[in-house]
Amino acid sequence: MDFSLNSQNITDKKILNRIENLCTQEEPAACIAACPLHVNIKDIINHITKEEWVKAYELFLKTIPFPEIIAHACDAPCMGTCRRKEIGGAIDIGKLEIAILDNYKMQAKSPLFLPKKAHTIAIIGGGLSGMTCAMDLIKKGYKVKIYEKENRLGGKLWGIDREVLSAEAIEEDIKRLLKFPVEVFYENFIPCKTKEEVLEFKEKNSYDAVYIACETDLKNDGDTLITEVKDVFSGKRKNRLTDGFSPIYDMFDGKSAATSLERSLQNVSIMAGREKEGSFETTLFTDVASFSNEAPIKSSGKSYTKEEALKEARRCIQCTCLECVKSCSFMQHYKAYPKRYVRELYNNLSIAMGIHHANEMINACSLCGQCGLICPNGLNMADTFLAARNKMVESKKMPPSVFEFAMLDMEYSVSHEAFMVKNQKGFEKSEYLFFPGCQLSASEPDLVKQVYKDLCEKLSGGVGLMLSCCGIMAHWGGDKDKFQKAIDEIKTSWIKLNSPKIIVSCPNCQRVLSDMAHLPVINIYELFHEIELDDLKNFNDENYYIHDACGARNDKNTQDKVRSLIKNIGCNVCEMKDNKDKGSCCGYGGLALFSNKTISDEIISKNIKDNSLDMNDAVLTYCINCRDRYLSKGVKSYHILEKIYEGRVRINGKSPTWSLRQENRAYLKNSILNEVWGEKIEMSDDIEIYLDDKLIEKLEDRMILKSDIKNVIKYGEEKNNRFYNPENKHFTASLRPQNVTFWVEYEPFKDGFLVHNAYSHRMSFENLNIKSGSDKT
Repeated sequence: MDFSLNSQNITDKKILNRIENLCTQEEPAACIAACPLHVNIKDIINHITKEEWVKAYELFLKTIPFPEIIAHACDAPCMGTCRRKEIGGAIDIGKLEIAILDNYKMQAKSPLFLPKKAHTIAIIGGGLSGMTCAMDLIKKGYKVKIYEKENRLGGKLWGIDREVLSAEAIEEDIKRLLKFPVEVFYENFIPCKTKEEVLEFKEKNSYDAVYIACETDLKNDGDTLITEVKDVFSGKRKNRLTDGFSPIYDMFDGKSAATSLERSLQNVSIMAGREKEGSFETTLFTDVASFSNEAPIKSSGKSYTKEEALKEARRCIQCTCLECVKSCSFMQHYKAYPKRYVRELYNNLSIAMGIHHANEMINACSLCGQCGLICPNGLNMADTFLAARNKMVESKKMPPSVFEFAMLDMEYSVSHEAFMVKNQKGFEKSEYLFFPGCQLSASEPDLVKQVYKDLCEKLSGGVGLMLSCCGIMAHWGGDKDKFQKAIDEIKTSWIKLNSPKIIVSCPNCQRVLSDMAHLPVINIYELFHEIELDDLKNFNDENYYIHDACGARNDKNTQDKVRSLIKNIGCNVCEMKDNKDKGSCCGYGGLALFSNKTISDEIISKNIKDNSLDMNDAVLTYCINCRDRYLSKGVKSYHILEKIYEGRVRINGKSPTWSLRQENRAYLKNSILNEVWGEKIEMSDDIEIYLDDKLIEKLEDRMILKSDIKNVIKYGEEKNNRFYNPENKHFTASLRPQNVTFWVEYEPFKDGFLVHNAYSHRMSFENLNIKSGSDKT
């Protein structure tokens, strides 16, 4: 896209139309676009494959008024553009149409036509063009008179080889026309070469309009077929692919003339909405590489038998784009494609102002950007959905609790419990600053400590350490103010450390700090090529599937450095089906894991299925979230730093719970302050709670932290605001710290409390003041 989307222009209809038009999914298949009448060949063939012969016939007849003639004698421009032509040979559409007519035409319904209108129209020339114009006008209720110099209709059709088009076929289609109320004057030559001749004929007979469907010296404009004589039309449309006799293009001229003629009589715009009338080149992208090379089915006779027609129809690849949908679980979940998503997004932001379904859809995208690289036109729905989230936050239409858990997790990372920034011990300023990111600190705190220790030993000039969050949670959540605040706080700390070069291990941190905050950044994988690491273990050519992080999309340097580093430690890289720039998201990005866990799980499950991963396969990542997502689905997965430091540091090796993530961040800060800087942190008194494994699993699924439970119990105990159940001697307390209410069922146990159940919801209870702390209640 050649413009920048933001919260201000995301509701601009013109801009959204430009975005929408980048998606070509609703554009016609090449065969339909090439056909001047745009016969829906794709759906007709689809009906044949399902043996829905009557539906196929009715759809054919909907566009083609004379099916026998076209089925047998059409010069088939559709076959010239058929994408199957590249992989075996074009679909023989003509023979398929004949097969329909031969066996199933009598079961179709006759078309309806409109009530009569007051105008009378003359058509000079009873060839296929004149017949078609007459048929169209009659169906719309006009009174039509045809003047034909011969003793029969059909014109040049009678000159076609009888082996191709039989007299019976021509006569059958002429009968179709004559069933309608039309007057035909046979052996009636009308002089119409000049303007004067046509005017005399029109005025003498009081015709409202005339279509000259034979030779004349009157010139038309090539678009509307209108001539210099008012309400007189003639000749051929300019966008014919042939100037000679062509049944399909003569029919096209007749239909075009009928449309122009009617609009002229109604005094409306003749050309409005007709930009793609006639043959044109479609913009629909269709990837044929995945289809096998299959030759056309040979017929045992002049046309296909039913069985042969079925086989030939099934060769059709049913041209479609949907390239982004094929790779995106999010789009598959909502069963649509970008053009439709953009429309729904506009309706939600500009008209409905926050309907639940569209909110859910907007917030469920992982914002990974894969679609933009897959799309032939570069349509990146991540930009669109992010701008929509920004708009929803600014207009206060964002549901308050949808990203609340993620925002609170980010706030914890920058809180007193987890945040720290210091120069290397013994240094007053830093040449480098290690920024491990909140997620690596949450999953593998001991790994962070060991990496920092190595960096301090290998690099000169001082290596500072910042334990914090880059703010991408707020960016993904659409809150620009919170995101900017996070960036500003990082910059403030960075300046105090003498503006060092920042070393990152997370691709998302790299993107934020480098591209958005414009700070000097180097990723640790590139750095590890420049410094010597001790005791690197050689893994003897063990095979690992490499999962490319979304944050490294379009970052060839990081992708290549990671692969080189993997090989240096003795691992073989097995590429996934979608890799590097077009790699699939793990389901964490864009806060999809928080807003719609179902879709997040579908994303990671699709990755596993597409690559046929099982318990014997191992995945190697360079984003800790990616590692944890694979681990959560039972797939053996490692972060590359785990393999580099294997045997040198304690690795958790499993996806931590939400509560453990916060505990790990606090542990990292406290232990590293103690071990490196010799600072002891006084731990605040806290209550002890006991939970069984089943409840822990439930809390993890519902994103309820142990700290949430502790706060509820503390509130219930200190304020004596709790319910007591004398039957089981359990207390129940609740607390609504922000937008979510937490409920906990518990009882005193040992030196703390035994938790039996916990849940949360978004409801709030006004004027509810029930306080009951007595065990006699």
